[in-house]
Amino acid sequence: MKEQELNNLGLKVLNASEMNETNGGFLLELLVVGVIVAIAYLAATDKNDRTQVYVDGQRVEQ
Repeated sequence: MKEQELNNLGLKVLNASEMNETNGGFLLELLVVGVIVAIAYLAATDKNDRTQVYVDGQRVEQ
């Protein structure tokens, strides 16, 4: 659609920087990455004494 047709419908054309400002920028993405990192950290340091580690098919004592 042409810009004039959009104006007739009451819409406005946004450029890329205006879209980022309207959508909240990168804060939501930063929050999602933080949650993923926190979950990965908790999974890697689960402190489970029953975890068994195998290297080349051999069980390794911890």
